[in-house]
Amino acid sequence: MDEQKIKSQVQTPNSHSNRDMYDFLFKRVPIALWEVDYSDLIAKLNALPQTAKEDITAYFKRDMKRLDSFIAARRVINSNIASCRLFECEDKTILIGAREQIHSDIAKSEFISELSKLLAGLDTYNCDTEILTVKGNLRQVSQSIQINKNAHGVFLYDSVIV
Repeated sequence: MDEQKIKSQVQTPNSHSNRDMYDFLFKRVPIALWEVDYSDLIAKLNALPQTAKEDITAYFKRDMKRLDSFIAARRVINSNIASCRLFECEDKTILIGAREQIHSDIAKSEFISELSKLLAGLDTYNCDTEILTVKGNLRQVSQSIQINKNAHGVFLYDSVIV
């Protein structure tokens, strides 16, 4: 191998290999993972009056129908095979399309807590909640949400059945 070819390989930025490794792990890890774009939801939060931001729980408790538009403002952009198993769907496109509709009442309450943590500026949020699968079954899960503030509102969720 000539010296120029070696230098070009050494100087190649490894961002592609980092993304490839992330994709490899994302697809194969046995924990349900999904990436969610929160940019529209963050815009909705920012548009709220200050009083609503100060007590987001009371804001939604007064009219829970408002919450549905906030849930719908999230957009799942990727999920792995373990997520499909967790949500009882055969294809991740079904999960991505159904994500807004599979919230139980308990999960909706937890989502309000999640919004309050987001407004407080936290980077990580953990909770025990329940999900409603695509087939209509309830599952108790332990969830961790990683908020990547540098990724324009893209959050990484992971869930395991408890």
